[in-house]
Amino acid sequence: MNLPERLCLLVLIAFSAGCAPVQTLPREAISQLKRVGVVSQTGDSLYKQYVGVTVFGNERDPQDISAWRLDEIYEEQLAAAVKTVFKAEALILPQYRPQFGEVNSLNGPYNAIAFWGPNFDKVADPTRRACQEQVLDAVLVVARWQTNDILGGTNQKVEGVGVYARRGYAVAHVLSKIGFMDCRSGKVLTVGPLNKPSTRQSDNYRDRAVTAAIDTDVAAKAYSTWSQAERDDLRRLLTELPTDAWESTLRSMLPNP
Repeated sequence: MNLPERLCLLVLIAFSAGCAPVQTLPREAISQLKRVGVVSQTGDSLYKQYVGVTVFGNERDPQDISAWRLDEIYEEQLAAAVKTVFKAEALILPQYRPQFGEVNSLNGPYNAIAFWGPNFDKVADPTRRACQEQVLDAVLVVARWQTNDILGGTNQKVEGVGVYARRGYAVAHVLSKIGFMDCRSGKVLTVGPLNKPSTRQSDNYRDRAVTAAIDTDVAAKAYSTWSQAERDDLRRLLTELPTDAWESTLRSMLPNP
């Protein structure tokens, strides 16, 4: 397969990733779980964007929201899900969080759809370190998910924690992926996109994406013009938004009974 063919294949994989089934974990990996580390690298930035009718109307307005401490909150929520789903002790790893920053790196030499992260290979060393020092069996790593526009079907990119708006439509979103890192090898055994609980199988990731509708007029404004009340409302929403999704995402990793 030549280079153009390989790139086309990678692009196809990237576009279909949202609706591909999650690879389930080996039964032996689940049966041996006693202590599971949890670390999040998804909540420091707000990816705010407005998609216009033409490319000239597109606006990106990223914001540093590290002061909201969403990663800490998400780690606590995920740890609770670990206890319920894996029946294992969950250990939150805030002291290791900076070491896992490279999970949001590209998977290739340049910024293109085929190479959008997360890149779990980049965090093999901090995984082994945390596993050894904290006597863990696995580490769950939450990373930003960069993907084609699964929310509005445009040719734009969406990612991470954010606000997405276009004419007549606006949502807050938490687009993340959870990597199950094996302590023995330091490698990822499976990766699951953060999904809301569902009573039916859906081939459309938008149906299960972690989103909530917000006021379209507020979403369309530049973030610098938002009132403090509007910012506080968004912060509360993003804090609560993925609460039920952690458990359903972990359950998607379990082998069939």
